[in-house]
Amino acid sequence: VTGGWWLLSGQEGLVRSPVGEVPAFVRNAQLSDTPGRTLFLAAGADQVSWSLLEGDFARLGQSERGLAFGGDAAAQQLAASVVARLVGDTADDQLVSDLIRLGVSHVTLTGGDGHQRQGIDNVPGLGIGSGTAGQYVWPVPESGIVVIAAEQRQLSGAGQVLPAGEADRLLLVAEPPDPRWRVRVGDQVLAPVAGNEPGSAFALGSASGTLNLGMAAGPTAWLWVQSAGLLLLATLAAPSVRRREESGPRRAAGGEQ
Repeated sequence: VTGGWWLLSGQEGLVRSPVGEVPAFVRNAQLSDTPGRTLFLAAGADQVSWSLLEGDFARLGQSERGLAFGGDAAAQQLAASVVARLVGDTADDQLVSDLIRLGVSHVTLTGGDGHQRQGIDNVPGLGIGSGTAGQYVWPVPESGIVVIAAEQRQLSGAGQVLPAGEADRLLLVAEPPDPRWRVRVGDQVLAPVAGNEPGSAFALGSASGTLNLGMAAGPTAWLWVQSAGLLLLATLAAPSVRRREESGPRRAAGGEQ
């Protein structure tokens, strides 16, 4: 299994490295009708590498958007902060809400020691960890890529039937804001709501029906095709530049005609 990886090593920044494996039930959660991401941590001798995994571990995120969260800089910064706080044994009470903002439904730790596992165990609001010395898994309660924010959060996903609810409900999608998002519940198109960055939020209100969530095709690809076609036509239509043939006698340097 491979995918996009980042390495956290002190203040050395982020570099790429291979992806490992997760338990079958975690992978199944990524492929379910209400999918979530996995924050995969791998502890080495003096560093912790990490990745946000989603789907079937193909290239993370939609192919046109690059990595998980579309390679969004704010999301990557938040994920790096979450990792540093998890392995730094801070146990701050903001960690679970930040994991939810990233759409993380499971945290896994491969390798590591008892102290690191205990530090993650102490995170307020995180589910009880289980596993072996080789790999531990912690569930993030009521967290996924698509969540209905209400008095009690509810996981959802494209194709799910949403019941009617309170007028102040929001549909939170752990993907970068983008004007191409098209979200519809039943016959009602949901309007975007600002302020949930790095994720996206939409006014769900009391709407009910099947959730359709997708991204409209942008003009970018078609513009590139058109530009390439115009360039080809311009090249074919351009007059050829030919060397001028000289019919008269040539003057030799320093000589006569």
